Amino acid sequence: MLRQVHRLSAADEVLALVRTGESRTLEFKQTLSLDVKKGTKEAYIEKMVLKTIAAFLNSQGGTLLVGVADDGSIPGLRAEMDTLFKGSRDDLLKHFKNIFRRSIG
Repeated sequence: MLRQVHRLSAADEVLALVRTGESRTLEFKQTLSLDVKKGTKEAYIEKMVLKTIAAFLNSQGGTLLVGVADDGSIPGLRAEMDTLFKGSRDDLLKHFKNIFRRSIG
């Protein structure tokens, strides 16, 4: 008799990660560039994201979840996309790719 293997959806996998909380190999960042209090694009926020990625690349690796607050809530990136990228997911991803390439290579 064949056993059916239950695979988690990508969303369920992310939720399971969020429930475990931050650790040496799991980091949450609420946004990529947006200061949610001021509603402005801030280089210092991008720098924190890039530092986390560099730290994971220079160690045993890790997972960075952008769109997840430190308290484990999941505001997502809609506000950032709407405020800074006219609602365009593609423009947000392109911005990430550009700052990554410029800073890390």
